[in-house]
Amino acid sequence: GLWALNPVHTSTITYLVQRMAAMMSLFFILSVAFYASGRSLVLKRGSYTSKSILCFALSFLCMLLAFLSKENSIMLPPTLACVELWFFRPHLIAEMWAFIRRRRILSLVGLMIVLVILYYKVPPLLTAYTYRHFTLSERLLTELRVVVWYISVVLWPDPGRLSLEHDFPISTSLIHPPSTLACLALLLAMIFWALRERRRFPLASFGIVWFFLNLAVESSFVPLELVFEHRVYLPSVGLVLSVVVLLRAALRRAFLQTSPANSRKLGWCLVAIIASGLTLATFSRNTVWENSVALAQHDARINPNCPRAHVNLAVMLNKAHRFQEALISAYRAVEVSRPNYEVYSVAANALVLAHSH
Repeated sequence: GLWALNPVHTSTITYLVQRMAAMMSLFFILSVAFYASGRSLVLKRGSYTSKSILCFALSFLCMLLAFLSKENSIMLPPTLACVELWFFRPHLIAEMWAFIRRRRILSLVGLMIVLVILYYKVPPLLTAYTYRHFTLSERLLTELRVVVWYISVVLWPDPGRLSLEHDFPISTSLIHPPSTLACLALLLAMIFWALRERRRFPLASFGIVWFFLNLAVESSFVPLELVFEHRVYLPSVGLVLSVVVLLRAALRRAFLQTSPANSRKLGWCLVAIIASGLTLATFSRNTVWENSVALAQHDARINPNCPRAHVNLAVMLNKAHRFQEALISAYRAVEVSRPNYEVYSVAANALVLAHSH
């Protein structure tokens, strides 16, 4: 519930084109839930039953629906593998390695197939960097800071930080800006903790793995835009799960002498306070989405050097017949456009469109 109330998810729900992200997340979570239910039944009964087979069938059906909803659902099979490793077969990696050693030829053929697919699919994909204002290495470095920013807006979703468009400074090396190296250290520390504490805190560590797995497509080498808030919709499920589990453990330790009844009251009071704050923040964020001009103005105000934000504002003002203001925004979009930035021509077109009136 606390995950759904987060105002950072406004762009996923309100922005119609990103309903596919919400649909994919629904089928993704259902697939994982049905799979875990089926495995629990098998573990409890000691064999496959009609109920467990039904759960696996529903999991597979939801997986297909997730695949049909959005491309980054490709991370569902690895997520199910982590569910198996974390909660049902802790020695899964050792078993897989033993299988590879026994079936070396089959494993080699499988590896060759994967390499061939990557050879024919990845290089054409990377040609899209020609039309970006950043290189592959710059994107990988910048995404370190972007992922930390995602964590920050999930944990502290101030509506004033949220925007449909973002002007995120490029990282050119690990020390330019210095926060790049700090973000790398933080992310590595999170991954290390999740792997190390897998058995002590299974839910919390799994939540962290869930977070990183479901950002792997849109925050890696694929030449997409650097940052969009809707990308954290599904990954934030794991992050919120980790925070809630660890916070609960910390409160239980802090109030060890408190009676169970009072502990429950304290927990529900805390949930009510957080839910109230998130509700107010979500309401505030949605007021910006009341009309397209207000949204575009908000984006251009908090991202003054983002060409796309000014292009959007010019187009929205032009549609509202506020032509003089549209001209100013269009000129600003051209002014802040960078080499190879794909919105330069769009900004010029918006300028001409506004000039024609």
